[in-house]
Amino acid sequence: MQRDIASEHLPRLIARCGADALNRRQIAKRLQALLPTRYLEIKLDHRRRGLAPAAADRQALIDQRYTDFVQELSDMTFAAHQARIEYETHAMLYKARQSLRYLHQLRHPRPPR
Repeated sequence: MQRDIASEHLPRLIARCGADALNRRQIAKRLQALLPTRYLEIKLDHRRRGLAPAAADRQALIDQRYTDFVQELSDMTFAAHQARIEYETHAMLYKARQSLRYLHQLRHPRPPR
């Protein structure tokens, strides 16, 4: 994260990072919800090929389609967490700058006009 982000750009960056984190989290949740369905589809595919239930179960777990789906889910979950951390970090920077400005105003009050 860059600490030298201009203060006027920071609120837009926070909003964009927050929206990105939300979108990625929603996608990860949808992928997570699809995981059992994908697994059953692959397992049924192996059952149709004549494998016993336990063998079809094992084959489904090591099937490239299933491992690719799990990898996609893992990547999206990681991206969602990363985006959330970026959002929170920028929000903390914004709050820290607000606190510093307030502290500066307390230490150096403007003279009355």
